[in-house]
Amino acid sequence: MATLTGSNGSDSISGTTSADTILSGNGNDYVSAGDGNDYVDAGNGDDIVEGGSGDDTLLGANGKDRVFGGFGNDNLSGGNGTDAVYGGSGDDVIGSIDGSSALYTGDNGGDTLYGDGYDSYADYLLGAGHESARPGNDRIYGGNGDDLIYGDNGNNAALGGDDIIAGGNGKDTIYGEGGNDKIAGGAGGDTLSGGSGADVFVYNAVSDSTAAGMDVITDFQRGVDHLDLRPVLGNTGFEWGGRQPTAHGAWFQQSGGNTYVYVDVDGNPATAEMVIKLNGLHELTKSDFAGYDNHAPTAVADTHAIGENNSPNPITGNVLSNDSDVDAGNVLAVANPGTYAGQYGTLTLHADGSYSYELDNGKGQVQALRQGQQVQDTFNYEVSDGQASAASSLSIRITGANDHATITASASEDKAVTEAGGAGNAETGDASASGKL
Repeated sequence: MATLTGSNGSDSISGTTSADTILSGNGNDYVSAGDGNDYVDAGNGDDIVEGGSGDDTLLGANGKDRVFGGFGNDNLSGGNGTDAVYGGSGDDVIGSIDGSSALYTGDNGGDTLYGDGYDSYADYLLGAGHESARPGNDRIYGGNGDDLIYGDNGNNAALGGDDIIAGGNGKDTIYGEGGNDKIAGGAGGDTLSGGSGADVFVYNAVSDSTAAGMDVITDFQRGVDHLDLRPVLGNTGFEWGGRQPTAHGAWFQQSGGNTYVYVDVDGNPATAEMVIKLNGLHELTKSDFAGYDNHAPTAVADTHAIGENNSPNPITGNVLSNDSDVDAGNVLAVANPGTYAGQYGTLTLHADGSYSYELDNGKGQVQALRQGQQVQDTFNYEVSDGQASAASSLSIRITGANDHATITASASEDKAVTEAGGAGNAETGDASASGKL
């Protein structure tokens, strides 16, 4: 075992085959620890540290460092500054010792990676967890193996930054923790937790989540988090099926208290190429998928007509028959179905858009209408596609009719009521009598 100490200049230090302690000091140093279970503190400066063989502990400390674990089960940290840390072979623990790093790569092995965003530098990594008011933003790559990855260091997840985390191959467990994270589990059945913040779960290939190797997203939040299928379905070719299998698109089903998202890529939805499990029951919509914003439906005002004392009464129709939605797969519905009393009649409106309107011929307002006089009842309603809505209206045009006179009069038996013509009397052809109308 040797203890090697550098100067305040830019040193080049090589370790022995034993377990060395290397303190390179200040300056932009190059340290090759060599064989053995070594401890390296690179000190201040922009350093390059190579662990070599053995189970090493490597600290980049201050500065823009590059730290390479090499072979063995290493503990690695870039320290403060915009660093790059590479685990190399073995089951490494990366980023847990101090400070933040700019790029964490697990490489081969079942690594545990912590994104310690602990300084004020513009890091490429996104996350944090120290009791620091300046959480860093970590970029973390798990590489091959079954990795355990934290977007921050686990001490205070609420302080995490906006992490970019790629699990790589293997059955990874990834915690985005605080911040608005982008998480790609990669190939293999991964367990993904976004934590707080608006997280995006990215799927770059069909093999990222299949029925045989299914990802589980533990804490998906509708309206906050998103699934990003654009790398496999394209930016414009997405078809949303709701609960129905859909070619070149996605749909969902629920079973056992969980939600399953199915994705068809080859145009045959009978066998979905991708399956993603979301813990809990979620009524997904197209807007839960990144890049596929939902558009509000287009609602066109409706009209209908009825005449006083005419049939049919009630009249029927459907307010959705002339409405539309540019988003394929969206099903339109009336958001405010019910029975509504108008000035002249009553409307019964159903969620599927069908309606009936019955004119109340016994109402005084209807009886007061003159022959050919037109009035209307207007009712407002909302058209919804399940995510957005648009306002519209239904107007019923009512045309009045001449009502037959109802005459109550006193007359002697065998006497007749006759028309009275002439000036000052009713026109010929209109019934007239003394009595009560």
